[in-house]
Amino acid sequence: MSKVNQLLWESTDANQFVTAFYGVLDEGESVLTYCNAGHNPVVLIRGDGSCVKLETGGLVLGAFADTVYQESRIEIQPHDILLLYTDGVTEIYNEANEEFGVERLLDLVKTHPQLTAKEITSLAQNSVLNFAADQTIQDDFTLVVLKAL
Repeated sequence: MSKVNQLLWESTDANQFVTAFYGVLDEGESVLTYCNAGHNPVVLIRGDGSCVKLETGGLVLGAFADTVYQESRIEIQPHDILLLYTDGVTEIYNEANEEFGVERLLDLVKTHPQLTAKEITSLAQNSVLNFAADQTIQDDFTLVVLKAL
């Protein structure tokens, strides 16, 4: 992250920055090593329904020179679900000017843990778009669901 930050610092305008989440999954050890650079926290939804926000990292990329980033490791257990999303998923509004929000997204996933990752992704996408109804999507809309088997 520090190298990417320095490259962006050198090559972008002062008012530009990037958020990012970087993770490496060691399948043999069942450990995810990650770093979050100002991105929405990835949420690890445990098989028991508890949630862990993966926030360790540092500031957005490209905004400040020589920013220090930390990484963290977390064990991934069977039936855990990793939920990665951009703010366009949670910050979408309906006609009543209500935000979909992170909690609504988490509740949706926690209510359907038996579904496959692909099914959870489709359900979440449809739920967000139905919530927004005729409202125009104003931002990026990226959702990735990973499920430990």
